[in-house]
Amino acid sequence: MKKNHLRISTLTLLIAALFSFHSCTEEGGLGGDGPLNPLAPFIQFLDESDAIVTDTEVLAGETFRVKLDVQRGDNDLKSLTIRSDGDLVATSRLDFNSGFTTVQNPYLVTGADVDDFDIIIDITAHNDGVRTYSFIIEDEAGETDQVSLDITIGTTAQPIDSTFTMILLNNADGQSPGALDLDVPEAVSSSSAEAEIRDQGIDLDMSLAENWIQRIEPVNGATMAIVEDTNADFAAVVNKDEVKALYDNGNEVSQSPQLAIDDLFVVKNGTDYFLLIVRDIILTPDDNADYYEFDIKQAFDVE
Repeated sequence: MKKNHLRISTLTLLIAALFSFHSCTEEGGLGGDGPLNPLAPFIQFLDESDAIVTDTEVLAGETFRVKLDVQRGDNDLKSLTIRSDGDLVATSRLDFNSGFTTVQNPYLVTGADVDDFDIIIDITAHNDGVRTYSFIIEDEAGETDQVSLDITIGTTAQPIDSTFTMILLNNADGQSPGALDLDVPEAVSSSSAEAEIRDQGIDLDMSLAENWIQRIEPVNGATMAIVEDTNADFAAVVNKDEVKALYDNGNEVSQSPQLAIDDLFVVKNGTDYFLLIVRDIILTPDDNADYYEFDIKQAFDVE
């Protein structure tokens, strides 16, 4: 009985060893065709100026943009899926590569992109609350990688009240410089109680051709901040809170530096904010008829 038991045990061990060797050969390892632990694909956000890479607050229905860099692992890339709190994002809310790529979700990877690709995705935000947007890359072996960020819907933005162009603040009165009533807006005298800013006039110690100081200052209780955001775009500002944010994040000054074309300022008077850009500076060396041209955006009653 002992010899028979020994034979059966030996036979069992041989069968187990052969099965193990066969499994390694099929799945990788000892003579197999691939690794036991294949390298998964890789995905990351690209940190560029017009795309987000972290949790962000947007307005309901606003479009936000992500840019993705995708690289293969040991197997060809297969698909990219975009989900919001686990649900597929409707293709009607997606735009790929500014319209140059057909929208799919999941997006099926083909051609040379099976090795690597970058993609721009514009997404129309949901209506309220916070949702997690996930971007999942999968390869032909079923290996995956993903990146995610939270999008929070902020309060409904109020549009700016009005935009005015070619508003002139001139120095035609010599030592009595011009001013602007930004509420109307209109040019007024430097002594007007309605003005929020005024020109500093001329330097009498300088020659006529050089005597214009070319600085403005806030008056009658108004304050002024230089816009320090180098990405700020006058034309792109459409909401009141954007104007206030430019003021809050700006450099509050008692007077401007010597003005130059495209300078941006925000003037605050109580709860009213005014975004100004210098469009032109007209110099007249033979007299004191010099003047500025401003564009103005008004944002009244901003809390």
